[in-house]
Amino acid sequence: MSKRTRTMLLFLIGWLASALITIIWTEYQGIAFRNVYFMIEAIYLLFTAIYYLKADKKIEWLVVITSGVMAVNIGIGLYEINTGLHLSKSGLTDVIGNAQFLPSGIFFNPNDLASFLALFLPITLVYMQSRTIIGSLYKGLLVIGAVYIIIETQSRIAFVLILVILFLLLLRYSWRWGALALLCIPFVLQLPGMQDTINQVNQTYTDKTNSTDLRLDITNYTWQTAKESYFMGVGPGNVQIELAKYFPAEEQNNDGAVSVHNFLLEVLANYGLLSLLFLLAFLFYLFYRSWRYWLENKEKKVKYLIPLLITLAFPFIAFASSTTLEKSYIWISFGIVLAILNQYDKRMETKDETI
Repeated sequence: MSKRTRTMLLFLIGWLASALITIIWTEYQGIAFRNVYFMIEAIYLLFTAIYYLKADKKIEWLVVITSGVMAVNIGIGLYEINTGLHLSKSGLTDVIGNAQFLPSGIFFNPNDLASFLALFLPITLVYMQSRTIIGSLYKGLLVIGAVYIIIETQSRIAFVLILVILFLLLLRYSWRWGALALLCIPFVLQLPGMQDTINQVNQTYTDKTNSTDLRLDITNYTWQTAKESYFMGVGPGNVQIELAKYFPAEEQNNDGAVSVHNFLLEVLANYGLLSLLFLLAFLFYLFYRSWRYWLENKEKKVKYLIPLLITLAFPFIAFASSTTLEKSYIWISFGIVLAILNQYDKRMETKDETI
């Protein structure tokens, strides 16, 4: 493991340790220990990825498996859109009306499905080898299916994010193809089959005022809770219970809690300012390493852009998802990024030693 990777993991250990301190004064200790378990799991996933993904071949094999998971979710999503039926794990099983036909795949809600596809589609496109026509066709169908499902989830953040990521990848691959894609947009939008999609996108951005207002209220009450604790934190997982005091039962989950929908604010309210500073140190250092990795290799393959794209996507995904801590796919994507950077750092350290 490289020195820089160890530094980033130490920041996460500090994030966990400072969160553990808040258990001393937390009100709901059972919930606190459950929350800490997910913190430990997140760090464990990062360690595991760094330990096992020591070569591009291993990352490619993981990506092949991930592409299969994506294909399954796209298939389930299409079934949900057409039938209104969902897996038992989905939070939409008892929903009626238009929301009944939103896809959630193997996840609890549509936002989580959209976030998963937005994170792993670029990794899959870059790292999955496609030397045959069938392989290229498979990747093309993944792109079409993933973008369509993201549109149908009505996740505004994930929709914008995937469009930006795909455009940047295309632009990096060839600026001519990027320019051609922009020029073709007006013609594609005029196709007969595009009208329903355009209406769906328009509905996504104009008919969710109540959702936006709810998130603003959640943000305000979470900030208020953080201030009332003097930024020392109310304890792991406890801010979600505190928020339930301000919202009716229909806005609460099955555990009687309310999701924050803002991971950084959730960390501040739950674990306190010190824990947030450790997490921010990790994120900023990860961004810096990803940026340097891109700058030092930007004339080479497009894969060198992946760590930077995933790192930049995280704040948006953290806001789109109901909760970030419990979503293992987010931490697996981070683990892949850390594994890529660790490989590069180890090569550079070995090179310096031989000079």
